[in-house]
Amino acid sequence: AALEREDVSGKAFELCGPDPVSYLELLEMIGDCLGRSPVRMVNVPLAVMKGIVPLMQMLPSFPLTIDQLQMLIEGNTCNGSWRQVFGFEPVGLRAGIGSYLRP
Repeated sequence: AALEREDVSGKAFELCGPDPVSYLELLEMIGDCLGRSPVRMVNVPLAVMKGIVPLMQMLPSFPLTIDQLQMLIEGNTCNGSWRQVFGFEPVGLRAGIGSYLRP
């Protein structure tokens, strides 16, 4: 197990899947897997979202937090170098979401 390997002890790894995905693509994948495609979305300007999200994130059904919005603005991807260290390929996001959301 990784916890027992001295070569990775004390190191941090950015974990990511094989495909970069935008927030809109993520929402479409989730809707698709739930059988609710197409997903209705409203484009809201970033300046408006920065004002709305801090208030709305307190609602359990709101799909975005201010931290997640900041990561979307900055671009939150990784290079996947951890795959060589641990020696396996991750499941793609669509397949992972599908197996998680489907009974």
